[in-house]
Amino acid sequence: MDEQKNRVLLFTYTSIFLSSLSFGTGIVLLPVFIQGLGGSYVDMGLVGAVRGIPMVFLVLFIGYLADRVNRSTLFIVSLLLNAPPFIALIFATEIYQIIIIQIFQGIANAILFPASDILIADLAPKKERIKVMGRYEGSIISGFLVGPILGGIIVDFFSFEALFLTSGIITLVGGILAWGTIGRSYIPPIRKEDLIVKFSKLNIIRILPVILVMLPYGVVIAVLISIFPGYVSNLGFVPMQVGFILATLSFSRIIICFNIEKVMKIGVRRVIAMAGSGLTISLIFLSFQQGIIGLSIAVFIVGIFSGILFPVVLASIPQRVPRKNIGTAMGLLSASHGLGSLIGPIGGGIIAVLWAPNVVYIALGLLTIIIIPLSLTWGKQEK
Repeated sequence: MDEQKNRVLLFTYTSIFLSSLSFGTGIVLLPVFIQGLGGSYVDMGLVGAVRGIPMVFLVLFIGYLADRVNRSTLFIVSLLLNAPPFIALIFATEIYQIIIIQIFQGIANAILFPASDILIADLAPKKERIKVMGRYEGSIISGFLVGPILGGIIVDFFSFEALFLTSGIITLVGGILAWGTIGRSYIPPIRKEDLIVKFSKLNIIRILPVILVMLPYGVVIAVLISIFPGYVSNLGFVPMQVGFILATLSFSRIIICFNIEKVMKIGVRRVIAMAGSGLTISLIFLSFQQGIIGLSIAVFIVGIFSGILFPVVLASIPQRVPRKNIGTAMGLLSASHGLGSLIGPIGGGIIAVLWAPNVVYIALGLLTIIIIPLSLTWGKQEK
């Protein structure tokens, strides 16, 4: 890997860490804030769902746009756009206000996630793709490791207003850092094609199994962010303890991220099938836990298997489409993730109200079974 790309990758990892830190600090404890306003599981699910709506409808366009404009510019703009919604949460006193704010947060995220995915996929050398994707996810999850603990401390010792202000400042710093570094170092690919998307060149059949795996993954992650913190809080834990339990999820994912190359030695199909079966078992196990030790162990295991999926799926797209179409393909991948982010919180909130809160995680476990047969359709792929 040449020195120029190394430098841009390092700055991208750093900016993504700051963005994830702000998200892990502010958004992860948002369900607890909603509870304090008298919100129910359905309210938590609705707030999480509206954040996912733009991910369904905008990411494909953002991916298409990333194939036509400077990808670093999209990334920087998305970081800066994430700051105002955090600041706006300081003044929220009603559930409907949070819902409106989260729509704008979702728009910013609908630009951020595909833009960062595409930028990393573009920079990753073919022979180091899995390693780069692992480090990329590691930078994301590191923010989610530190964020919930930091957020819990801020809420316990100060207030939710201080929490949201801190999150806004962190993501603003990330955007400014990206503008001063990536914006001046990234060299976009030369484009000679016209501006018409040629979906026939994407080989949809080849990337469809990869895209479909992201749907149950998106459902699981969205529920863990949008509903699970409220579920843990209802069990009698304070924000700092909620943050600690969620941090175990990120800790195990980081371990996997930086060892993903070793995991991949058993072959991609086996890795995906193992991740699917592991998620099924660990999520059902989670549904029966009520103590801090049991919850932490269950969430740690969920983190291991969810941590396997993301870098493997992300690395698969550049191997299956031409570089000039990576943006559009990543847009499709993010749309699948976004659909899961929309379905998960709504479905989880309804299940929690109609049956019982712990049944949500049994349902998630059953849903992730679908990943196992999907793994068999992936075909041959580089390790």
